[in-house]
Amino acid sequence: MQTQRHAQFTLATPPVSLAAILEAGDARLGRTIVAHVDEETQALLGVRTLDTPTPMTRHDRTSRDAADRTQMELSDQLREIAEDMVPARTWVGGGINPIPGELYTVVCREGRVIDTLVEWQFMEAWHFSNHGTAAFSADTYVVTPHGWTGALDRRAGLEPRLDHGTSLL
Repeated sequence: MQTQRHAQFTLATPPVSLAAILEAGDARLGRTIVAHVDEETQALLGVRTLDTPTPMTRHDRTSRDAADRTQMELSDQLREIAEDMVPARTWVGGGINPIPGELYTVVCREGRVIDTLVEWQFMEAWHFSNHGTAAFSADTYVVTPHGWTGALDRRAGLEPRLDHGTSLL
């Protein structure tokens, strides 16, 4: 079955894909889920989870240095997740194999359904973190008790959403 073409690095049908990702990743407030998704079929190929870090601001030199260290640590953590979850790129025939997968980040948190520094720290941390794997880093979505949206994907909805407790509605 051919799926309808969607914008690259965004989910074709976010409510359906996010519900599957949230269930597979045992979604709860304070947890971030990294999902490996087949770009063409949108099939969920795997998930890994991590505690959502608090983003640091860069107001002065001391906080800038600490924020940069924190960002590098998050980047290293994402690289390890990508390498664990996605096959490495290899040479096939006369060139390198195609990249059929995308890595989506789903932040589960309290608050309004808008992208914040919490989500954008992942966008920055993914830079170069997946380069040795057969998957591109894709959008970062946020899911709260009020609904969902993407950092790049400007669509939003009321479902799926998180319960104020620890389980998915």
